[in-house]
Amino acid sequence: KIFSMRPPLHLNALAICLIGILVSLPSVATFTPLLTSKMALSASLSHFPTSSWRPLPLSSHATPEPPSDPEEENGVGRMILKNIARLSLLDYTWRKDLFRKASASRSESQALTRMTGSTQKVKPMFRPMDLSDSEAELGPLGIAESKAVAWLEEVMDSEAERARQIVAGGGDPVRPANDPSSPLGRIEAGTLDFVESVAQAERARAEFSRDYTGEKPFGAFLPPSSLPERQRGPLGEAENAAKAILNEIKEAETIRARLGSAGEQPRVVRPLDVGGPLGEAERIVSDIQIAEKKRAQEKSTSGAFVRPMDASVKGPLGEAEEGLVTLVESLKSEERRRYENLVENRPMNTDRKSVSGALESVSVGILRAPVMLVKIAARVGELLKVE
Repeated sequence: KIFSMRPPLHLNALAICLIGILVSLPSVATFTPLLTSKMALSASLSHFPTSSWRPLPLSSHATPEPPSDPEEENGVGRMILKNIARLSLLDYTWRKDLFRKASASRSESQALTRMTGSTQKVKPMFRPMDLSDSEAELGPLGIAESKAVAWLEEVMDSEAERARQIVAGGGDPVRPANDPSSPLGRIEAGTLDFVESVAQAERARAEFSRDYTGEKPFGAFLPPSSLPERQRGPLGEAENAAKAILNEIKEAETIRARLGSAGEQPRVVRPLDVGGPLGEAERIVSDIQIAEKKRAQEKSTSGAFVRPMDASVKGPLGEAEEGLVTLVESLKSEERRRYENLVENRPMNTDRKSVSGALESVSVGILRAPVMLVKIAARVGELLKVE
């Protein structure tokens, strides 16, 4: 009966609250020293008047952290840099091995091509630079790729040497500019020289401005081109070049205005008649206009479309189209040679164990599977019809 009786709702709530408080309280072993320390602190503070002290914030009772040692932090940084340099050397060894294998395969293919006199039945040439070892026989893509690969190899070698120096120095940083012969070293050195020349020129301009203003309280603004030639810097040279162009335009426009107002009746003088930058721009526009008028006359005479490069007067548009067509034709010829080589020397036929050969075998098998199933179904249908 006792256990079957239901207590009131407020007693249930009170029991739940008591259980929660007991669970949230710390253990006796933890609570007792804390209570003892608080009692001792209260007893010691009772000897002082209440106005002479303030309770410290809770964070002040925590154990103070020891000050960081700069040498220790520097040692950690050097160790991290040294480990990164070691990983870079491992990556360089792996990549250099890939480069050597690719170069050996390319040399073998080119030697077989020279011996057989044909690119057929030779190793597949995936990359445009694999078509020939002579730059004169390569197309635009092959030339660009060969130059990019040569530059990357030089960067890899120089960065590997820098990583060796970092490891040998125990993690001391080594900048690319320490080796001016490396590609990144040349870039960094050039950037630093440019920034330093700008800073020196600006310092000289500030000193020159103070000497020029004398006792004027607010000073005076002097453009970068006002410095002597040996102190001018890149900003001064750029400003001088812009000033030269503007002065040339100003002189040409002054002459044009003088010629237009000469005589009893004013006349219009075109920029083309006096030269200068505006005259050159007008000359290009005039050449395009004359060539297009001539092309329109040829089109009306022949009744067929005439391209700018096929017109009797090509003009700037015809010359640009001719150069673009030449570039496209060279690209097509280069890619056609590479395509013919890949068709005759498929990786799955020449080297099935290679990565490209295995990928091609799997992909071709997947693509041919539906065709094979359709053919099998058709053959079975024919046999059933015969029976």
